[in-house]
Amino acid sequence: MMNIRHIAVISSLAVLSLELAAAPSMFKERRRMDRLEQAETRWQEPERVTLNIHYRVPVVETLGYLAAFYPDMQKLSTISADLRPIAVRVQELSGDRFEGRSFPAEVDAECRKLRDQMFTDVKEVYGQDTVNRIQSYLEIKYGSMTFGSFSEIID
Repeated sequence: MMNIRHIAVISSLAVLSLELAAAPSMFKERRRMDRLEQAETRWQEPERVTLNIHYRVPVVETLGYLAAFYPDMQKLSTISADLRPIAVRVQELSGDRFEGRSFPAEVDAECRKLRDQMFTDVKEVYGQDTVNRIQSYLEIKYGSMTFGSFSEIID
């Protein structure tokens, strides 16, 4: 016949075994959090700003797409000259002047204007169909960056 002492020992062992069973998952979660913190310290704000600006005004990807799929050297030369001032401004905006964890609203507004100008210039040289193809390409390329580990960067 079991007495109170036996029941207390069995209950204590049951609780202890449950805690031991949960311990590996707690250690895994802590290691995961440590890795995220390490990644966060490696990924500093200037890189985020740079990535964010180039995501919003993808001059390099646009020119690369046009060079790869539309090998008309005259048009490519024209659009390169048209987009050069936009590329220079994007590079200026990509400096490490910003602080904080959110993207600056005034820079976002300027990036929208630059992006609109970029696609207007492409439309004038290549037509709307080409603009649609480039925008589709960019959506596919950067679409996965709007969720998961990159979502905070692109916000």
